Amino acid sequence: MTTPKLLPVMEWAKQTMGEHVPTIKTLREWCGVGKIQPQPKKIGRRWFVVPHAEYRE
Repeated sequence: MTTPKLLPVMEWAKQTMGEHVPTIKTLREWCGVGKIQPQPKKIGRRWFVVPHAEYRE
């Protein structure tokens, strides 16, 4: 199985944070203000990130 180039932000958060996933509202805010690097991409109404993205304060 190949690694996807982009993941929905909620899927990325589940893989990265396990059971401590923030709400989708918080994740969307993080996407908009640049707290996830590299910067997520908005496609339609959904945010997507690369699998190796990181949360940065």
